[in-house]
Amino acid sequence: MLLVFLLLAGTVLATAYSLRYERAEADRRSAREGERAAAVISLSMTLAGESLDDVAGLFDASAGVDADEFAAFGHRVLGSSGLSAVGWVERVRAADRARHEARTGRAIVEPSPTGVRRAGDRAAFYPVAHSASDLSTGTVLGLDEAAEPVRRAALDAAVAGGSAVVTPPVRLYGSGQAGLLLYQPVYRGGGTPALPAARESRLAGFVVGAYRLDALMRSTSAAIISGLPVEVRDG
Repeated sequence: MLLVFLLLAGTVLATAYSLRYERAEADRRSAREGERAAAVISLSMTLAGESLDDVAGLFDASAGVDADEFAAFGHRVLGSSGLSAVGWVERVRAADRARHEARTGRAIVEPSPTGVRRAGDRAAFYPVAHSASDLSTGTVLGLDEAAEPVRRAALDAAVAGGSAVVTPPVRLYGSGQAGLLLYQPVYRGGGTPALPAARESRLAGFVVGAYRLDALMRSTSAAIISGLPVEVRDG
């Protein structure tokens, strides 16, 4: 009886040790793969940010960029960046709204439950002036990026910090797909002013890039061990 008990106890201890070892090894593997997945996402955002810098340079080089020029340049960027869409969002102060709409022949609008409507009163508007997209979307031209609180907070943060800002997940205009937006501020005269007041006064608009979440997840999943469950959390 004692011998049987000792054998049983030894088996239980060996099994417990084996399970602990397997769990520790699984944790180490998950940590490695998590770091790899995070690196893929970080690299994707870095490449997207560099692409937006290139688009911003287009506006630094020319005061007037027309739709055809932007589309041609934008589609070249899409082919190399992983972004699903790039756009130019012009800053329009409330006092300049009527003049802007007359110049462009396009009203500044915002999303509504039934489609779009004329944008409500705001101190400043950020309508989409140019867009190049690989998405199957309706027109996004004239839509005010400041109409939606998450987008508006990101725009304000980009101006306050003087650098590009990535939004939390949002629904992309036109397609309704889930995605991330990257806002790169562009200033009149080029460069980034050091003082907040100068950034505020010289802000011309934003180059914006859209990154579809499903595309980001595909590139992330392809980089890690097949069959390993993956969950990506914002924050």
